[in-house]
Formats: sequence, C-alpha cells, structure tokens
Amino acid sequence: MTVKVREIPLGSGKWYVKIDYRQRRASKSFGSQERAQDVADKIATAIDIYGMEALRMFRAAGTIEHAAKDTDRRRVCREVGAGA
Repeated sequence: MTVKVREIPLGSGKWYVKIDYRQRRASKSFGSQERAQDVADKIATAIDIYGMEALRMFRAAGTIEHAAKDTDRRRVCREVGAGA
C-alpha cells in the first residue's frame, strides 16, 4: 500500500493524493500541500483499518471530509455494536 502526495506538474501548485493499494489506484487533487498531506495521512490510517472499503469510500466521496466522517461513523458503530 502506498499513499503519496505529489505536485503535478512541478511548480503548478496542484497537489494530488495518489493511492496504490493491491493493484488498485485512485487520485484526487487539492489546492495546497498541507491539505493533501492531511488527507493522505487520514486515508493511510483508513486503509490500515478498513482495507479495500476505504479506497472505495475515497473514490465515491465528493470530498475527503465526507469519507473521513463516514469512516469515523463506521468505526463508532462497530465499537458500539461490539459492546452491546
């Protein structure tokens, strides 16, 4: 699994989060390097926890905030369901 932050093309100011997980690829663009790095960290954590499902959420989400909220909601639901 790799989650990379790249500026494409160099010097353009367009930053991309590029994901390669089990020969599946996805990418999204962001306006700043800081935002792209923050998203990359969240996605790497989500992939560690949820695997392929995190990649599907990343592709389907209009924004990464939606994917992050959905990931948090699922984790909480699983924890509550396991404790009940």
